[in-house]
Amino acid sequence: MNMIRLMTLYPGSANAAIECGMSIYSLENLPAYETLSYTWGKGPSHQIVCDGQSISVQENLQSALRQLRYPSSVRLLWIDALCINQQNIQERNSQVLHMRAIYQKARKVVVWLGESSMTSSMGFSLLRDIVLAASSETGSNLQKLMKSEELTLKGLPERSSARWRALGAIFWREWFTRIWIIQEVSVAQSVVVVCGTDECSWSDMSTAAKYILDHSLDAVTDVDPKLVMKLSSFCSRDDSECHLLRLLSEVRNSYATDDRDKVYAILGLASDINSLSLFPDYSKDAPELYIRMVRSWIQRDGNLDILSAVEDHRYRIRQGLPCWVPDWEVHVSSSPFSAHPDFALMGAAGDSKATCIFGHDGKTLVARGQNIDSLNHVGITFEEYIPISGSISQGNRIDDAMARIRPRQWERMAHNLKTYPTGEDIESVFIQTLIGRVELEPYMSLDELHLCYKAWRRYWAVVHRKHGKFIEFAHMELSTEDLARATYIMKAQQQAAYGRRFVTTEYGYMGLCPSLARIGDKIVILLGGKTPFILRKTGKKGYRFIGECYIHGIMTGKGLSESTNMQDFKIW
Repeated sequence: MNMIRLMTLYPGSANAAIECGMSIYSLENLPAYETLSYTWGKGPSHQIVCDGQSISVQENLQSALRQLRYPSSVRLLWIDALCINQQNIQERNSQVLHMRAIYQKARKVVVWLGESSMTSSMGFSLLRDIVLAASSETGSNLQKLMKSEELTLKGLPERSSARWRALGAIFWREWFTRIWIIQEVSVAQSVVVVCGTDECSWSDMSTAAKYILDHSLDAVTDVDPKLVMKLSSFCSRDDSECHLLRLLSEVRNSYATDDRDKVYAILGLASDINSLSLFPDYSKDAPELYIRMVRSWIQRDGNLDILSAVEDHRYRIRQGLPCWVPDWEVHVSSSPFSAHPDFALMGAAGDSKATCIFGHDGKTLVARGQNIDSLNHVGITFEEYIPISGSISQGNRIDDAMARIRPRQWERMAHNLKTYPTGEDIESVFIQTLIGRVELEPYMSLDELHLCYKAWRRYWAVVHRKHGKFIEFAHMELSTEDLARATYIMKAQQQAAYGRRFVTTEYGYMGLCPSLARIGDKIVILLGGKTPFILRKTGKKGYRFIGECYIHGIMTGKGLSESTNMQDFKIW
């Protein structure tokens, strides 16, 4: 029978010692209880009394218990640091398997953002005002740009008000950056967010963030709602959108105290985890887990999708990890093609199955495929700020020089080709490469794509002239139709090209490659690969894995020739 501990938090006055008791219940027969979602923090430890014994808790948990304690009645809670024996590996392994059920069965998940700050109450007050403004929205106003002078008409403060900065600080509390919160909130029946003495429902917080995004107020006020919106997106999706690789890629930039939790924290959400036979095991270190996951993936599915998540090796944290294994602790700027539904039509190796041999040393991968081309020219990495609502980060401003130089360089590289191997028009190929499209959407013709690209160019002209006020001026100078077209290109290009380099090849193709790619690197199609991959020759017989790539014209299996040209690539 599956058993868990629940903590009874005893009542007490504000400054009284914190006392609690533990009881054991079966997971199938639980009383009404709440769970706490919080960050462990790095402050000093404090003593509380549990079943008559003094135990240590971190400062953030102590402040949460003090705030959540009722003055005259008990409160039944599940809290990971107290209800799991963190020193017992076997218990940690089994309890992590139950985490989804524990949060799902709770009548309420209490999010603890931390103690109040000098401005947090001001931020919560504005949040309530935004929710009120959102409640009056109807029809065409739901996603309409709001200019700075319209804020007061909606009962909101002017763009320079300190209330906006206070709300922005709430949206960027440390809790929003942690990986475990994704499962904790997304499976919950009910969520309340508490910050000191202030609180709101998760629904209200999501509504306020969405209102800011829908009306481009992130650009007007510098309040960045993307962490809230990212978490909200997990709350609304179904199992069909929860494949492990997609989840791993989407949560990769979240933080975990234990590197192994970059995988374990989302196992409960993955719809395909049972067939992978991947279970929490804290007796194994992170590199062993990461390697085991790649091997299990390839052996189960016969595809190389997981190799698409390999990041720029220069930023690796886990030294000694094989070059073909993703280091999930590294935060990345680009999103793997193989993990995103926008690129589902990619199939460079057709319907072939991976043919791989893993070395006894655990660090060598021998994969079968074809060497089809090599890089001839490599452009600047796309990493400048994208001037579109929803893409800002706190402190970001447009790097005007790079925002002008990089697109021009990419365009010149493309047009230097003169003709394209597939017979397609160079300009059309270039635009499709920017957005990584194997085929255009059913509703979009090449003519419409060109119109979108031209609208994007006009939008950028406004950006360069107006800098921080570009949103308002773009809406003044461009038609509604052209704004929609420009936005399409920006969003699609951000998804496909951000963090990557534009390249041209020895045989006259163009594409998008990892930032680490260099002239002379090999473009190979490996059996079971949705994308081609970039390999770099090391010594006489070995290769270094650089990453996935998009090469326009060979993304649907047409790059593979007769099997007699196949070879084994030893990657280490």
